[in-house]
Amino acid sequence: MKKPEDLFKREIHKGNTPSIQYFYFSKDSIIYSYKDGYADVSLRRAVDFNTTYNAFSVNNTFTALAIMQLAEK
Repeated sequence: MKKPEDLFKREIHKGNTPSIQYFYFSKDSIIYSYKDGYADVSLRRAVDFNTTYNAFSVNNTFTALAIMQLAEK
């Protein structure tokens, strides 16, 4: 299986998303982190750990996933 980063780099290169950043963490610390792409595409300013993202209605995604999992059972 390929690393998720390979897919993320490909999507950034194709222009499907300007950047991706994620973390694996425990309650005490960050276990692993990944960031790539641009925080500002027009200025070609790279994403960094201080880059913020708008989450909008992310709760709807989790609710839909839970409903699909219940329906599958």
